[in-house]
Amino acid sequence: MPSAPCDALRKQGYLFFSPASSAALKPCLWCKRALTGGDMCYKHQFYGIESHRCVQMTPTLRCNQRCLFCWRSFEHEAAEEEECPPETILAGVKKLQKKALAGYNAVLDNSVTEERWQEALTPRHVAISLSGEPTLYSRLPELVDLFNADGYTTFVVSNGTNPDMLARCRPFQQYVSLDAPDVETYEKTCRPMGDAEGYW
Repeated sequence: MPSAPCDALRKQGYLFFSPASSAALKPCLWCKRALTGGDMCYKHQFYGIESHRCVQMTPTLRCNQRCLFCWRSFEHEAAEEEECPPETILAGVKKLQKKALAGYNAVLDNSVTEERWQEALTPRHVAISLSGEPTLYSRLPELVDLFNADGYTTFVVSNGTNPDMLARCRPFQQYVSLDAPDVETYEKTCRPMGDAEGYW
């Protein structure tokens, strides 16, 4: 994305799949920690997923809420020119993950074994949870199916405002936020906009 917001995100470690879309990848803390022989996240304990072989990504940075508790930075929101094709995302995952983890190369970092480095270069899990609301990406079911067919396990994290889209997806695991017990609390806490307005 050739925009000022994306320049700021690049400095934070975001890598983009295509020039005109906001589909992006950024390894999480647990991925890097596991790569150096440290602890793995809860997905390993519950599902046997190795954190150093997990890709954290999003097909879009767009979101339809401005939740008060969100840790993502709204001032760096990118204006998306077009959606990234699912095939482009699938084809770019390993390349971008390798680029993002380049500083952990076993040759450069003696805390990373060659075996673990090679495993990290062949990720087997995709967490669609980096930022944005993934159900705003019109081809999310297709993307999940492509990952599944290529041998990845998939997690989708959503704010739940697009249940019809979620119903069409077949990820290994799906997380839906339940952020408020009533409409008033929801509107004050999640500050819905656009596609999320009228959700109740």
